Amino acid sequence: MSGLEWTTNDLWDPARLNKKTRFVGTGEQATSFITSPQIGQMIFSTESDSAYHHDKLAVYGSSSAWISPKLDEVAYSDTATADATLATSSTERRTYRFITLPTSEKFYIITKFSVNVGVVAGDKVTVGADLVDANPPVETNKMLVALGNEITTTAVNEWLDTTNVTSRPIRGGSILGIWGITDNTHGAPISLIKRISGTTTNYVEPITVYTSSPGFARTSVLSSTGSGTPAINVYYKGYI
Repeated sequence: MSGLEWTTNDLWDPARLNKKTRFVGTGEQATSFITSPQIGQMIFSTESDSAYHHDKLAVYGSSSAWISPKLDEVAYSDTATADATLATSSTERRTYRFITLPTSEKFYIITKFSVNVGVVAGDKVTVGADLVDANPPVETNKMLVALGNEITTTAVNEWLDTTNVTSRPIRGGSILGIWGITDNTHGAPISLIKRISGTTTNYVEPITVYTSSPGFARTSVLSSTGSGTPAINVYYKGYI
């Protein structure tokens, strides 16, 4: 025995395991051999089992649990079905839908928005996400955390996807206001986004000028209407 690795006749006790902290082997071997893990011990699994994953390092922490320092990525979505009713009337406003991010990951990045717009082809659509304090918001401050590229509508009553989104890292459990606004090239700026099926309440924010590059923060008060939640879907990835 060289002292650099475990042999088949080696003595498996917690004190020695804590000295020989790095184990390389299959997940099944790690589960079988390491029955009294010590703080700081590391396992690199060459083959998955129910506890350890292929090509991933796990470290035993002071919380009495194995922790993987490798960044994991998990895809999520918050989607709904649109109906034929418009979410707002022909006035200058943003329309909001509120969601709460999961807490299963530490933080999230928004990767795509989809919006169902009931207007003629050629109009412009911008969708983004604000960080808010509650659903519905109590504070008027709303911080921009994600913005999709401006979309030009190609047909009526279809889901339109952003092709490029910029997003800040957003803490798990945060409440987001997903908003959308359209620019009717045939008249004044309007917000004619379809509503989510069966919804009756909508929160809107007055604006004075349509822009595809909104500011970082807004402080206008949101008002409630009875026209329905806008049909805006959001896709995001979580990281731990």
